[in-house]
Amino acid sequence: MLHIPGVLTPEQVRDMRARLAATDWIDGRASVGSQGAQVKRNRQLAEGSPLALELGQVVSGDGAIRAQRGGPALRTDVSCTVFLSEPDEYEGGELTVIDSYGTHEVKLPAGDAIVYPATSIHQVQPVTSGERVASFLWVQSMVRDDWQRAMLYELDTNIQALRAKHGDGPELVGLTGHYHNLLRQWAET
Repeated sequence: MLHIPGVLTPEQVRDMRARLAATDWIDGRASVGSQGAQVKRNRQLAEGSPLALELGQVVSGDGAIRAQRGGPALRTDVSCTVFLSEPDEYEGGELTVIDSYGTHEVKLPAGDAIVYPATSIHQVQPVTSGERVASFLWVQSMVRDDWQRAMLYELDTNIQALRAKHGDGPELVGLTGHYHNLLRQWAET
């Protein structure tokens, strides 16, 4: 799981919340199959509605998040939730993600995002008071395999830490080249 703070500015969150408050919402079960409809209990914008498309472009406009709108079918490698409500605006509503490392509950500040493998089981706990507003999207990674993405992430994180500690020496340049060669080998276009 990766927490990305400040994907949206406070001004963007306020604008989105105001526009969302003034629009019609539909039953969230309209966008899932029969199994999901048994457990999904939320309201959402209609898929393809002008406001959903417009606000989706704002959410996916961050450099760390690349959604393909109106293009070819999207392989859903990574899930992303961008929080639009502050944690103190509602009780409950934690995003629960279950993966090979255990169960994680997430409730982030408005404008922050959490990214996690789409292969993880996830659910949102019932909101017992207040209102939880969030944007959810899937992302197709250049690297299809979750294990390879995890290795690249760990390698890049360590390269960045070494660079901050020691600067760019020949060993670090070599590791960076290795990272890019692995990306070239595993990336799909």
